[in-house]
Amino acid sequence: MIGWIKVTNPEGLEVFLCVEQLIRVRQAVAGADFPAPPPAARPARDRKPDEPPAPQAVIDLTNGSQAVRETQKEVMELLKEAIKEAEKQAGA
Repeated sequence: MIGWIKVTNPEGLEVFLCVEQLIRVRQAVAGADFPAPPPAARPARDRKPDEPPAPQAVIDLTNGSQAVRETQKEVMELLKEAIKEAEKQAGA
């Protein structure tokens, strides 16, 4: 068993995902995965502090999907670390 990874949802809360349920990691697409910003949307530097940032990636799971602040590359690094840890524990 590989275990869990910890990611951050768009609101900034920690989310723990079971690696064995992961299907794919993909880039989040405005308008498809979450509502598209209005045409006159402000750049990130002009957002209010209480506005959550847009998700960077979407993790598809066997039982749904989770939008996350981490990029695809960051999620893949977390997965690699989880696999290394599982291999280390299996060999111990």
